[in-house]
Amino acid sequence: MPIYEFKCASCENEFETLISSAKVEEATCPDCGAGKPRRLMSVIAGMGGRVADPAPSCGAGACARCS
Repeated sequence: MPIYEFKCASCENEFETLISSAKVEEATCPDCGAGKPRRLMSVIAGMGGRVADPAPSCGAGACARCS
């Protein structure tokens, strides 16, 4: 079973949980009990921190992310 990372929309708690991929939609926040937390994208172990909602690039080099 994989470990998934989530962020609760209600209380902003970030948490990890060991849950089967078939039940990932049933995850709940361990702090407030709210359902449907936002799933975060994780990077491969040893590669550094987490990426949450990566912003799309403008493609024109006009912003700090694209230049």
